[in-house]
Amino acid sequence: MTAVEFKEKMQKGDEVLVGKLKGAKSPDEAYTAAKAAGLNDSKEAFVAQMKEMHDKYTKMTDEDLKAVAGGGSTTDLISAAVSVVSAFAAAA
Repeated sequence: MTAVEFKEKMQKGDEVLVGKLKGAKSPDEAYTAAKAAGLNDSKEAFVAQMKEMHDKYTKMTDEDLKAVAGGGSTTDLISAAVSVVSAFAAAA
């Protein structure tokens, strides 16, 4: 699947996938987890989609957050995206 499709899968609440990315300790670990989950795209495309998701969710209002996936899984999505973006930023 493309990086866009991968991001959409995360946003639909794939808790196992979100958990794996949230726990990634390095860029390679995050990308490996994404590839194992079916990603068939470049690291650059993957990071770009995680950054887009991170930016989207960190700029939402409290009202927006309550409307997304019942509000419960949004924190995990943000954490996963932050972990991935931070890991790649630290390695750059």
